[in-house]
Amino acid sequence: MSDDVTHHRLRTGDTTLHVATAGPRDGQPVLLIHGWPQTWLAWRHLIPRLDGYRLVMPDLRGLGDSGRNGAGYDKLSLARDLVGLTEVMELPDTFVVGHDWGGVVAFYTTWLLEQRAKGLAVLDVTIPNDLGSGTDIAQGGKRWHHGFNRSALAERLVIGREREYYGWFYETLGRAPDVIDPETIEAYVDAYRDPECSRAGFELYRAIATDIDNARLVGRHGIGVPVLALGGDSSWGRGDEPLESLSHFATDVTGGSVKDCGHWIPEERPAELATALTEFFTHCDNPGESD
Repeated sequence: MSDDVTHHRLRTGDTTLHVATAGPRDGQPVLLIHGWPQTWLAWRHLIPRLDGYRLVMPDLRGLGDSGRNGAGYDKLSLARDLVGLTEVMELPDTFVVGHDWGGVVAFYTTWLLEQRAKGLAVLDVTIPNDLGSGTDIAQGGKRWHHGFNRSALAERLVIGREREYYGWFYETLGRAPDVIDPETIEAYVDAYRDPECSRAGFELYRAIATDIDNARLVGRHGIGVPVLALGGDSSWGRGDEPLESLSHFATDVTGGSVKDCGHWIPEERPAELATALTEFFTHCDNPGESD
């Protein structure tokens, strides 16, 4: 895979992002946005399956090999980083795809891009909001780490124990303990061993109140492009919750649950995801045609 991926460091706003790219420069751009606690490597299995597309895979600010910043971890601010990235890279109309917190960042990125976004795909996450629709993003406390990661204890208890803490998520939230290979788990853990990377990850959760406020802005105007919303159907997947959540913000929303899949959709079911995305991209290019 290393021969097919090019790495860049690009300045956008008040930060510098590490960006991995693959595919032809003249291919249709697809912006792939990872979640927590991961990096751009979350998309590695999609690279050969989205042949012909120009894949742009940034590490979010503070995470992976991107610049560490003291603030700016609400998802609208992270989206502004990526809109700036599309301008720096001179990307034409772009498909936007995000998993986990990256799905919420993708949501805001699409809203900011307006006509420059061709379509939005959100994977196994709901949009934090208080607009009376969608689901509790912490699922009534099932996702216990939402509260823990917001607490002051997070840094004190996790830093120095990264393999134990992050490893629990990689090995538990999928349909089986081995859906993420050991080499990639070690790469993720190595990234988050930087205390500032761990802190940035916790800040994603500490910004939830701001995310809820920001959702009101999008709710007033909506998302004007087609949306694909998918959740895993196994115990740690969100099932139809992403579809229900996104339906509040857009009118052209399709999706549902991915069979025999937990939370890590791009790594558990890359072939099925690639098929769903390419069919969705075709729908976006030909919105008037029925299936």
